[in-house]
Amino acid sequence: MYNKRNTLEERIHIVRKILSLFVAVAGLSFGAPTITIIPSIGPVSSSPNYSTYIQNAMQALQSDPTLPVGVGAGLYSRATTPINPSHIIDTTGYFTSWLGLANPTGAFSGEFGNSLYFGLRVVGANGADTFTLNDLIINDSLFITPTVQLRYDTATDTYDGNFVLGVNYGGDGALGGSDDSFVTGGASRFTPVNALFCNCYYLNYEFDPASPGATDAARLAAFAGSLSNYIGGLPSQGFTGEIKGLASGSFETVFTNSIPEPSTYALMGLGLVVLAFVRHRAS
Repeated sequence: MYNKRNTLEERIHIVRKILSLFVAVAGLSFGAPTITIIPSIGPVSSSPNYSTYIQNAMQALQSDPTLPVGVGAGLYSRATTPINPSHIIDTTGYFTSWLGLANPTGAFSGEFGNSLYFGLRVVGANGADTFTLNDLIINDSLFITPTVQLRYDTATDTYDGNFVLGVNYGGDGALGGSDDSFVTGGASRFTPVNALFCNCYYLNYEFDPASPGATDAARLAAFAGSLSNYIGGLPSQGFTGEIKGLASGSFETVFTNSIPEPSTYALMGLGLVVLAFVRHRAS
């Protein structure tokens, strides 16, 4: 017997399934990437292990940025505790140093201090979730008033593979598969990618030991008092990373004016440091 009611219900059921499929496809097509900002302390750019650190940092950003990569002065390790300014001093042109210790020995003997770096990990949900380097905006308020906006929208901003790497997921639609392809080699900033990893060369911070001293160690030690006064007045500082119109992520850095015990770091001494000026490098 022909049942008009059942036929109508079947049609409604079919329409609902079609609508559900459209919703699922729409969700797949317009998913938002996830932006994570990761701080790390590494050697300054004049130090011999700087390039090794950058390579290790990029490797960690692609896999698991919570895990350390490498050893010695080239080690990448995520900063998970409040930053002590004595750990981010650049002594280039003055003397060698490492984590606030003047003229270190062994594996750290040729280094010229440390800088605070920030890595960006921008990961799309699936293969349909694309964006470009040109869409990246960083709103920087660390030591800066007012906030400075950094954009990757000029001809010199490319996927160079050293500081900025793009990834397309391939057929499996997921990061990390054997079918991933890398966008590098100076590819245009307009190249669409599913994931972006940036060890941002515009975002590194360090203090300069410009105060005088009878010895290198005394010069670093002379930094300590005024630095604690300076840092003690700083609130939490940070910045946001944004992919235009799609997603944003933020990070705040908390500074401490306490001097860590020598056991905290293998190369930390008791006489640690203070501010002459803060340098925000562009390269």
